[in-house]
Amino acid sequence: MSISGPVINFEGYRINKLHYDTISADDYQKKYGSSNDTNIEIKGAMDTENHIGTVKLNAQFGSKVSGYRQCMLELDGSFTLREDLTQDDAKKFLATNGAAMLYPYLRTIVSMITALDDPKVTVLPSLNFADEFRKSHKP
Repeated sequence: MSISGPVINFEGYRINKLHYDTISADDYQKKYGSSNDTNIEIKGAMDTENHIGTVKLNAQFGSKVSGYRQCMLELDGSFTLREDLTQDDAKKFLATNGAAMLYPYLRTIVSMITALDDPKVTVLPSLNFADEFRKSHKP
C-alpha cells in the first residue's frame, strides 16, 4: 500500500489573545530589563486516533524604539496529519512543520499591529524549527 500526499496539512488558525499597549519606563524595566528580546513559546497537542493536531504559538516582547511598548500574541493552528505516520513522526512533523507553517502568520500579525501607530515596525526574527526540535530532543 502506497500513501502519497503531504504528511501534514494546515487547516487554519485562530487568534486566541492579542495585547498591545504602552507601559511606563519603570514597568518596562521590571518586565523586560534592558533587553528587546522576543520570547516565543511553542506547544502542541495531538489526537492520534483522528490524525489531527494543534500548534499553539505564544510570542511576547517589549520594544523601546518609540516609547515603552509591550505585545503578547497567541495563535492556535489546526492541522491534519497523514494516516500512515507513526506517533513519533506525527509529533515531529507537528512540532517542526506545523510550527513553521503557523509562524509566518504570527510574524505578519505582529508587524501589522506595530505598524498601525509607528513607522518603526517590529519584525520578529526568522526561526529554524527543525534545529530547535533537534536541540530540545537530544538524548
